[in-house]
Formats: sequence, structure tokens, C-alpha cells
Amino acid sequence: MNDKSSSSVLMGICDVLRIAPTGRKILEVLIQKKKKLPIGKIISLVGRSERAVRAHLKDLLNLGLVCREAHVTKHKRVAHLYFTPAIDDMIKSTKKVILERLRDLEKSPMLDIGK
Repeated sequence: MNDKSSSSVLMGICDVLRIAPTGRKILEVLIQKKKKLPIGKIISLVGRSERAVRAHLKDLLNLGLVCREAHVTKHKRVAHLYFTPAIDDMIKSTKKVILERLRDLEKSPMLDIGK
């Protein structure tokens, strides 16, 4: 898949899952850079506060749209590097989230009102 079609698929995923603008920007940055990035680099490229970036990364991790990997810094500290999975894996994660949301909706007490 070329960059243009990957970008189009990514925007479709963001629309379907209602990813906030900061989350979209994080995904765009990670896809454009095509490498694993530390939180500080993501913050500087996105131009948002550390707190905002961390919150959006947490959401993106939970959705399966971002992965993280632990590594040890030169100062012997554990740090995380963030990256996007393959676009096919992002699509699978999106399908999984949509199906989970539909199952939750089916269990909603609101569906029992008309019965």
C-alpha cells in the first residue's frame, strides 16, 4: 500500500473511531517518521503538552492503533518508544473495536424499552 492510500485508510479509521485531532496528529507523525519515537520527540513534533500527548497515546494504545516498546536509555532508565503497527493490523484493531462497541450497544438497557 502506498503512502497516499495508507493516509486515506488512516483518516478513515480516525473518522470511524472518532479520534480527536491530537490523536490524529500523533498517528500522522508516527506514520510519516516510519520509526519508533520516544515521547519527547512526539511531543515536540505534535506541539501539544506532555499531558495531552500521554493521554492520547494511552487511548491509541488501547485501540490498538499504536504500539510501544520498552528500552533502556544510556542513563540506565527504562523508556518507551512508540510506533504504529502495519496498516492491516490497524484495520483489524478497528474492526475489533467496532464489534466490541456494537456488542456493548446490544446489551444496552435502552434496547429493552420497546419490548
